[in-house]
Amino acid sequence: MPLGHFREKVSKKIQVIRKQKKLNKLHRDWQITWRKALNKPIESLPEISCDFDLHFDIWGLEERELEECFAIFPHGQKILQKAREIKATLPKSLNPSEDKTLLAILEQINIHTAGVLKQDPLRLDNYRIIRGDWDEYMRIFSNADPVTIDLDDSLAQIIENQLSFGAYATYFFLSEPLYRLFNDYRLVNNVLWVMVEGIYDEEPYKQEFELFKVNAQAGLDNEGLFVFIHQDSIDQRPKISN
Repeated sequence: MPLGHFREKVSKKIQVIRKQKKLNKLHRDWQITWRKALNKPIESLPEISCDFDLHFDIWGLEERELEECFAIFPHGQKILQKAREIKATLPKSLNPSEDKTLLAILEQINIHTAGVLKQDPLRLDNYRIIRGDWDEYMRIFSNADPVTIDLDDSLAQIIENQLSFGAYATYFFLSEPLYRLFNDYRLVNNVLWVMVEGIYDEEPYKQEFELFKVNAQAGLDNEGLFVFIHQDSIDQRPKISN
């Protein structure tokens, strides 16, 4: 390997290590703040990925205390407001006669996702509707991805590029507590997208939320794009636990 390439490789590795250390420090500071708010010990901190006090108990705080906990993050109040809005939403199923509305939303998710990523939308003629219960949902999505899969994977970097390292760190710190609140990563991304809301003309997660409100979800498999309509309620689906 030429010396110049070797030095470049080492330099990039050092940058990654420094970035991770900076991320870990921010996360530890935020972890201590939240644990103090929860009256939890801070002398021996668990790994954040295993800190279930944060993941679950934070949502049991009084409103004022919760607002103080979110005030430490960039765009924290906007994030909390969006989380509350989504949590208060009760999905209601559409009639089969309104399937065309769902397919139109599916197309918008496809177009808006591609717009953010500066890609061409998926050109697939076979758009379809699938209905089923939780077991059918698990079967279908074991071989399918969200339509927003590429955007989901890029969202943290988009947030850093458009905003700041602090916003990037916020994405990773809040992802797990938000998932414990919703049990749905679509909704986690919908909440965290609020940090870059308005920067783009496209709003892919807003369109995803429109499907959530009618008990449906967009997917992509080998046969093309589809909308899965849940025929059970959220209360009938498995709950996560620690």
